[in-house]
Amino acid sequence: MRLRYSRNCEAGREHTVPHSVRALLSQLGIPLNGEIEVYKFPGGVRSHGYGGWYMFVGRMLSKPPEDTNTFTLDGVRVWFTSGQSSRVPAFDGYGTSELRFITKADEYLK
Repeated sequence: MRLRYSRNCEAGREHTVPHSVRALLSQLGIPLNGEIEVYKFPGGVRSHGYGGWYMFVGRMLSKPPEDTNTFTLDGVRVWFTSGQSSRVPAFDGYGTSELRFITKADEYLK
């Protein structure tokens, strides 16, 4: 069973994931609906903060300095991590990395 906040983020995905983030996901071979996990930050009644991550096969060959490891694409904060933060059986045996994100979304489910 999906939690309400996860379903809300999924319902609003078409409205909240900007083109630049979609392009990055496409370059990495990640489907738009391929989030491994989505979580909600405490916030207002109508607009909510969300975070989560996408996992992909690949490894980081180099890493930027610690103070530059996050960047913003059209209002969505993103960064990369190496490895798996949660076990996903479909990725067992592959070198993986994660694209993590933080964004805001309105309430789409009533």
